[in-house]
Amino acid sequence: MIVTDRFIYLHLQKTGGTHLRVLFRKYFPELLEEQFHPRLPNGYLPKNKIVLGSIRNPWDWYISLWAYSCESASGFRNKVYAEDDDIPGKPIEQWRECFADPMDSQCFKMFLRMLYDPERRHDYQENYGVSSVWNIVGYYTYMYLRMYWMVINPLYPPNLIQNYNQLKYVDSSNNLIKHIIRCETLEEDFVRFMAGLNIPLTQHDVDELMAMPKSNSSRHRPAIEYYDDESIQWVAEKEKLIIEKYGYSPPQSA
Repeated sequence: MIVTDRFIYLHLQKTGGTHLRVLFRKYFPELLEEQFHPRLPNGYLPKNKIVLGSIRNPWDWYISLWAYSCESASGFRNKVYAEDDDIPGKPIEQWRECFADPMDSQCFKMFLRMLYDPERRHDYQENYGVSSVWNIVGYYTYMYLRMYWMVINPLYPPNLIQNYNQLKYVDSSNNLIKHIIRCETLEEDFVRFMAGLNIPLTQHDVDELMAMPKSNSSRHRPAIEYYDDESIQWVAEKEKLIIEKYGYSPPQSA
């Protein structure tokens, strides 16, 4: 999370946030606060500040999360590797096999199958497995809701969101985000965001921004090489809210 006197940026993992932090430090050198990934206090509604978030195509998001975890001790990987007496039969060795090779599409599909397996919903913690929405949304959408909702109580018992339409209704009135930056068009969206703050960038600034190398990127092949019809449908069903809200499409052959 980044806080300035003009806006608050909430950092949802694997949506370009590390690169955005580089840009924020460059153009807002006197940041009031900078932390990794925490959400705003439950029920807090900022006054006179824009709440900014970032988003990514769900099919690409899962590849990025997985590929990064293949080569780094990511927070996600640490959670699924951790011994936990409260999760009997946790298949840690199978999780290890998932992260064996970021170039192996079969490893990715194994990862996605385990991630969407209801029996494994407690393995990666984050309270996803005890939420009231685990059977409606996937891990990515859950993390999106937990980060961007003003009040997260509806995500957990005794509250019960029973279906997708109820989820959409709560999201429409409970989502803090007023401006979104898409990972796919990060630089262009950042320029538009700056213009909205009445901080226009010169052409030199824009050219320099476009030429900057990406930050914290993971090594992997094009998305279409990891997915088949079955796994495309898994994501389509579980990440429906993000897909519909932001108009995302599954990977296509060139």
